[in-house]
Amino acid sequence: MPKKPTRNGFYYYMQTFKEQQRKNGIVYNNLKETADAAGPYWTELPKSEKDRYNALAKQGDKNNEGNHRYTSMGVSFAEIDRREREKREAEERETQDIRNIVVSKAFAQSLIQEDFFVMDVNHYCCTSHGEYVICECTLLTFNFMDGIKDVYHEIINPGRQWQMLSMVRTRSPLVRLIALSAHAEVAAGHAVP
Repeated sequence: MPKKPTRNGFYYYMQTFKEQQRKNGIVYNNLKETADAAGPYWTELPKSEKDRYNALAKQGDKNNEGNHRYTSMGVSFAEIDRREREKREAEERETQDIRNIVVSKAFAQSLIQEDFFVMDVNHYCCTSHGEYVICECTLLTFNFMDGIKDVYHEIINPGRQWQMLSMVRTRSPLVRLIALSAHAEVAAGHAVP
């Protein structure tokens, strides 16, 4: 597949020109019509204005590097890289927070009696709106002297949400088993708490 040509300053000028003309009531159906109409204005444009549009083109090329490649699911590789980077940074911040707590409490000799809270949440799927449908939640309290002090565990039934069943099937096997058993009980007419 041939490489896409890079966008130059004229392209960015055409976009501005097209928007200005649209506001004046003139609509162009495609880029060729826009290029034919904007060409004479581009040649008469002062060099300083052309340089501004050429700078936009160079900046656009830098911003779009890697963004034009997509996975078979239609997700850009840049988006995947961004998610992985955010996840890695969050894990590093969490690790640093834990280190800071341990160091400060160890210095104050109160680490053994300090209560720690742990929360673990599993989800069925993430909706198209970016909301997570929770399937399981566990909370516990512990300290180094007494061990585990209190535990709360809950499996959550989201109700009849059949449109999410296909998204649930793509999750891990454990979550899939929880989800499918809940849907089977609902389908059979049994009330799931």
